[in-house]
Amino acid sequence: MNVNRKAGEKLVHELLEQLELNLDGSLDVYSSLKYPNVEDHQRLGEFFKNGFEALDPGVDPGSTDAIVNHVRGQHKREQVQAIVLAASSLMLCMDSTNRRKVGVDFCGGRGVVGITLAALFPEWDIVVLDLKPGALKLVQTRNESLKLKNIKTWQGDVSQFQVDFDLAVALHSCGIAADLVLQKALIQRAPFVIVPCCTGAVVPQSAALLRVAMNKAMISSKTNESSTTNGLKNELQNENLTKNSSQEVAKIPKIPVSMPRSILFQRILNESCFCELAQAADFGQGELDMTKEYCWRRAAKTLLELDRIYACIDQGYRTLLMKIRPLTASPKNDMLVGWPKECERFSKLEEQITVDTFVPSISSLAESSKWLDVSESHFAAAHLQLKQFCADPSVTQICIAQGLGSVARKAAHAAAESLELKHTSTGKGNRRSVLVEKQVMSPLEIRFRGYIGFFGSKIESIAKLALSKNVVPESALNQRLRLRGSEFHMTLCSSIDIKQYGKANEVLDRCRRQLSCAEITVLGIGCVEEKIGLSENKVYFVVVQCAAAQNLRLNLGLLPFDFHITLGFDVKDIHGVRKDRSTIFYSFL
Repeated sequence: MNVNRKAGEKLVHELLEQLELNLDGSLDVYSSLKYPNVEDHQRLGEFFKNGFEALDPGVDPGSTDAIVNHVRGQHKREQVQAIVLAASSLMLCMDSTNRRKVGVDFCGGRGVVGITLAALFPEWDIVVLDLKPGALKLVQTRNESLKLKNIKTWQGDVSQFQVDFDLAVALHSCGIAADLVLQKALIQRAPFVIVPCCTGAVVPQSAALLRVAMNKAMISSKTNESSTTNGLKNELQNENLTKNSSQEVAKIPKIPVSMPRSILFQRILNESCFCELAQAADFGQGELDMTKEYCWRRAAKTLLELDRIYACIDQGYRTLLMKIRPLTASPKNDMLVGWPKECERFSKLEEQITVDTFVPSISSLAESSKWLDVSESHFAAAHLQLKQFCADPSVTQICIAQGLGSVARKAAHAAAESLELKHTSTGKGNRRSVLVEKQVMSPLEIRFRGYIGFFGSKIESIAKLALSKNVVPESALNQRLRLRGSEFHMTLCSSIDIKQYGKANEVLDRCRRQLSCAEITVLGIGCVEEKIGLSENKVYFVVVQCAAAQNLRLNLGLLPFDFHITLGFDVKDIHGVRKDRSTIFYSFL
């Protein structure tokens, strides 16, 4: 895929700035799921423990019968295991005692996901859907020995499928197919687990194609003209299987189809720029490395999937953006998981959700060419060791990579830099190592992050005080943690302020000279809200006053600012609104 590197990289950086992410921080939006409680599901518990060895050999997607190439087979196992973890977490929330549930493996190919789910959940009916009859023939051939009675196939386009279902899964749905599956799930109000594939074909014209496909699907649904579809309905939807959702679906407004998809991205991105973003996000296995170009293209892919995620949030869904583990399982390793907020049965999933402990790439050091050839494996090992070091308050310094050679030492330096730790080389010969020391956090540190803000122990203590009141929902705290990381800050001058003044270095220098000992008065905890599609977005923050900072803004010719420390939000932060005394619902005075 030919991409104008200069234009593409500039676009990615502009979007990350508007969303208050950085090139490395864009990876912090990912979540992970703990293993569900499987006490009542022995087969699933054995699968989580022993992998495909717990199932019939014919189920294994990496077996020689399924895939000849050993390496590719191992990667396919890892991909399927990741999607099964997410799908099974959703399936366990749904009661199958009253009627059998239906899961659809969209774009299912040879049925590597569908067959695995059918083997693990005999109480469910699993449909493998694909456009290619040859692929579905392989599903039927594999099942001749497995004799799974709950696996069925359906040949045709995603938009033509008109059977009620309870779960949508799709592994490597390419381009517009991922959006078609999402549309199907949203209309059905069904949970989904989707791993999108190629993105270069997701262009503005895709919106028109998607609208045509969905309109045809609606016409087909009303007229019942598809004999193939009706045949499958008759096979699947008997009195015990069908769910009476036609009236429920009819109440749902027609879901708009556009590129970008979400209200948030439509505000900051036009169709032409969206096309550039989609092309930048399209990279193959050969580009799966830690070079600077890979880092910004990886960020482009993250942004593209965030657009899909926010589009689902617009329709009242709870969503997660996850990673297939290990990351080497596929270069296209983003996984989208979602379920309708109104379904209380999925509330138990909240206990499984954690922030993904993603080892950052070297992208945070990309401007320094000396770090670009760092060994990824050595970097990951050093980063994990240093994270444990940071978590131990009794230790202030540590020597790592001793006697392991220059490659390991270079990776150790890079890992220390990514965590903002002091690092120097020490020792001689075989005893040479990297000495890493903790930075002593100043009460008030003034940093430039595209904006200029207060950081440091004083800001952290104010946030900790506010959080101790337990008035901010945990889900809002976790969302901020996913998007921004654990560090809190208080904005002094926004990126718009800096552009208005025109001299970022001068503003930063004046802030550091005049505000290093500024007094901050804590007033209380405030809240503002807005509606994004069908979802409510509330933002929680500490309302503070800082006379010295306000005077500095006045001297710079900037308007007065509502100083605050953001604690959490349901979807995203809200800018351009008052965050002053009038928003306080919990006062400290």
